[in-house]
Amino acid sequence: FDSSRDYEDNNGEPAAAGRLTLAAGPLTLGVSGLLGHYDEEARLDYRVAGADLTLSGGGWNVRAEGVLRDTEILDATGSADFSRRLAYALQIDGPLGGDVRFFVLQDGLLVRDVFLSPTAGAFVAPGPGLTDDRNTILRVVAGLVVAARPGLLLKVSAEYWDFSDFDDTWVFHLELVGSY
Repeated sequence: FDSSRDYEDNNGEPAAAGRLTLAAGPLTLGVSGLLGHYDEEARLDYRVAGADLTLSGGGWNVRAEGVLRDTEILDATGSADFSRRLAYALQIDGPLGGDVRFFVLQDGLLVRDVFLSPTAGAFVAPGPGLTDDRNTILRVVAGLVVAARPGLLLKVSAEYWDFSDFDDTWVFHLELVGSY
């Protein structure tokens, strides 16, 4: 745990970032961006752009967000190329009655120009046993949150994960959340 918190900047160069949020009544809209270098020689770029929207009213919430990241990588020949990641999330939650709320969430991730391997790192040359260079993950979640008493929540949910290159899977959650 301690060693994972001991991060040192590897290139001494700051990144640039910005965020703009507009809110009017039940509507909030935001956009953000980030760019910089991530390697020791400060030659390889990353660029991130995001947008989000929240609409609330009558105990209901609708949230949508998306993010695009381009990361400059060195391919198998040592030439610079970009890997693109595109992600989104959509969520609706609202009251069912009494102290029970429900939520439904769908999110997804598209990774392009990266070959995945079960035995090597993410940035490997194409070859036998590797996936193609377009990989997706789609997740759908549904659940309930019950306010058992003030400061105590019970959350139950089920997730379905659909992977383009690996076996799909189900995940079930049972959480007890206490606040003080």
